[in-house]
Amino acid sequence: MDQIYINIKDLGDCYLKKYLEEKFKKDLVSVDDLLTLTEDVIYDLENLKDEYRDLQQDLEENYRPIPYAEQVEVYDSDFI
Repeated sequence: MDQIYINIKDLGDCYLKKYLEEKFKKDLVSVDDLLTLTEDVIYDLENLKDEYRDLQQDLEENYRPIPYAEQVEVYDSDFI
């Protein structure tokens, strides 16, 4: 079966063109390559979302906001 190719130069001046040129280092890219790249990007995005959720949970479980007075060790009782 014949492959369908897309010429990256035809995309004009956009972020997608620059991204594809950097990834593939060639002008003609097959649709299968684009689909594979899309799947990889989606997989990476899902991993980043999981890491972000884990970080949020870690912050909620292990850290507390520190009041300004405690940070500089100056309390209201120091002025009485």
